[in-house]
Amino acid sequence: MQLSVTTVGICQLVMLLTGNCLAADFSYEVVKEGMELPTWASHTVHLTGDIKNGDAQQLESILAKVAADGGGTRVAMYLNSGGGDANEAIRLSEIVSEQSIATVVDNGSICLSACAFVFMAGRQDDEEYDGAVDRYLHVSGKLGFHAPSLPVTGKEGDPVGVDVTWGNLAQVYSSALKQVSSLLLGYGSTGTKWPPSLVGELLRISGPGQYRYIETVDDAGRWHIHLYGFDEQLEVITPEQRFFACLNTYRWTDEEKWLAYELAKVTDPQYIRVRVDHQRPVPSEYEDSDASYVTIDDYGFVGCRMAREELGGWAVSLNEGRKLHFIEPAHLHSPVTRLDVLTK
Repeated sequence: MQLSVTTVGICQLVMLLTGNCLAADFSYEVVKEGMELPTWASHTVHLTGDIKNGDAQQLESILAKVAADGGGTRVAMYLNSGGGDANEAIRLSEIVSEQSIATVVDNGSICLSACAFVFMAGRQDDEEYDGAVDRYLHVSGKLGFHAPSLPVTGKEGDPVGVDVTWGNLAQVYSSALKQVSSLLLGYGSTGTKWPPSLVGELLRISGPGQYRYIETVDDAGRWHIHLYGFDEQLEVITPEQRFFACLNTYRWTDEEKWLAYELAKVTDPQYIRVRVDHQRPVPSEYEDSDASYVTIDDYGFVGCRMAREELGGWAVSLNEGRKLHFIEPAHLHSPVTRLDVLTK
C-alpha cells in the first residue's frame, strides 16, 4: 500500500457536471506515517455537510475505491455535519455497521441530529471489545441527539397546514417508527444497537435546535463512546483515580448498574474518601506492586482488582467475574467531569 494521499471529492465532480451539489461532500485518503488518529486505520473517509438522498450510494462508491487499494483495509469515518435526511442517515449507518467502520467526531467538528445516527453505527469486528462498538469523540467536538424531525408537507411542498392529507401523516408516522426501530433493533445484518436509555433520552427532545449533547465523562462512558484529545497520562495514577476507574467500569457495563449508583451519591466527597481509605494492595506474590483492591459500595462487596498490564496500561477485573476491562484515560475521571475541562 502506498503511503501517499489520494483525495476524491465526489461532490466537486457533481458540481462540474450539474452545477449544484445536493448531497454531503465525501472524500477519502490513505493514512500516512505520522498521522494522528484515535484508532488504527489504513484509510480515512470524510463526510462534510448535510446528509441528503444519494449519500449512501456515494459512500458505497468511496468504499469500492478504498477496497481497490488492496491490503488489510480498515476505515475510520470522520463526520462533520449538522444533520439532514434521517432515513438516508439510517442507510449510511447500515453500511458503516456492516463494513465495520470506525466513526470519529474530531476537534472542532459537529455531528448533530441525523449525523449522530451514523456516528453511533461505528463498530469493529472484534466482539471482545465493548460489544464491538468503535466510535470516537474529541473532547472539543460536539455530538448531539434529538428525536426524528420529519416535516409534513402538502401537495405543493407547502409546510404543514396546507393541503395536508392523512396519507402525508401516515407516511411521516411510519418513517418515524422505522427510524426508532432501527435504533433499538440494530443496523442491517450486524444488529449493532443503540443503548435503550439513549433512545429514551433523544425521544424527549423534539424542538427545533434542541439537542441532548454528550457533555460529561459519564455521558460518553454510559453510551460506549471513546473520548480522546486530552491528557492521556496513565503511568502513575492516584488512589482517587483508582476508585473512579473501578466505579466507572462497573457502572458502564449495563444500565441497571448505572442506575444503582446515582451520581449524587458516588461523587460525594465523603463517599469517595471512605472508599479511597479502604483500598488495599494485592499481595505481591499474586500481582505486581501497583495492584490494589478497590471497593465502591457501602459494604465492601462490590469492587474490583486493578493492576498494571504487561504492555504498560491498566486493567480492571470486577469482583463478579474474571473478564478484564482495559482502562482508558476517561475512566480515571469523576463521571461528572465536563468534556470542556478536559481539553489539552
